Amino acid sequence: MMQCHQPTRAAEDGFTLLETLVTLVILSVAVLLFERTLAGSFHGISAANQRSDAVTLALRKLDEAGSDAPLADGGETDGQDGRYQWTLRVEPVDTDTESARTEAHAVLPYWVDVVVRWRDGFFSKPVSVHFRRLRLERHP
Repeated sequence: MMQCHQPTRAAEDGFTLLETLVTLVILSVAVLLFERTLAGSFHGISAANQRSDAVTLALRKLDEAGSDAPLADGGETDGQDGRYQWTLRVEPVDTDTESARTEAHAVLPYWVDVVVRWRDGFFSKPVSVHFRRLRLERHP
């Protein structure tokens, strides 16, 4: 009698189709999670850069206030710089201005406010920064 020997399969022969599919699913989930984390990081970096640019613009506008023309009571200026819209408002500080004006070389205090607005993305709501500085203006 002849005996038929069936080859026995060793455990090291390879992976089954099911094992390969499970591995691919786990790898896909890991790649998707990594992509989401990376996209969130890029969005955070972009938002930080936009805020930094807005703060730089606001500080520049505060420094320019009163340099080209004397500060005026109740003056307000609007403008746009690239994607940023800004508003500069000047108002006097509540003091006894009449007695200050009568003194020689009177210095009057003014509040200078700057608001910079922009949109962070296409569908997002507007974002803004607001700075206030006390400026002194010499009046003859």
